[in-house]
Amino acid sequence: AGHSFRVSSRAFFQGNLAVTGEAVGVVRAWLGELQAAGQLGSMLGDLFCGVGLFSLTLADMFEQVIAIDTDPYACRDAKNNVGRDQAAKGKVTVHKGPLANVLVGDDLGEQFAWRDACCVVDPPRTGLGKDGVKALLTRGPRHILFMSCDPATLARDVAACADGGYTLTKLRVLDMFPQTAHIETLALLERAAPGE
Repeated sequence: AGHSFRVSSRAFFQGNLAVTGEAVGVVRAWLGELQAAGQLGSMLGDLFCGVGLFSLTLADMFEQVIAIDTDPYACRDAKNNVGRDQAAKGKVTVHKGPLANVLVGDDLGEQFAWRDACCVVDPPRTGLGKDGVKALLTRGPRHILFMSCDPATLARDVAACADGGYTLTKLRVLDMFPQTAHIETLALLERAAPGE
């Protein structure tokens, strides 16, 4: 609500706007609970950011947002959208490149508080994959929130994160594609405290 998005013909955006709004509402509610409990850091990593859906709709909850995507059209749209959005302007930086390279590369290096961050991960149907999970676990954010359109790749990626010390704390299924067998799933993971 209150955000407008430029989406070029070559960039991806969810086709079901009502359920996309519902997904954003669920994510905001979950993060709001963490924030109220003093468990939400000041930085958001928006991984596979697309045109900036989560960067814009969550910017008011964070001091800094790092948005990453591989698609040049989506990144161009995300930068444009950030520049037009008062809540996001000055907080969100958009980085183009393969997730594993950008996330662990010198460009983002150790200058950001990744260990206290929340990373929203909205990958394509293929999921994060081995390299993406490895890069994410290298940064070790406090919370990982997946939005996935493929239950099999989500299960694979969540299992890999669990092997890396994360616990699945919340799960929500959304009927993004009515009258089909396809679903969208939200999953919130939390990094285990040292010694657990």
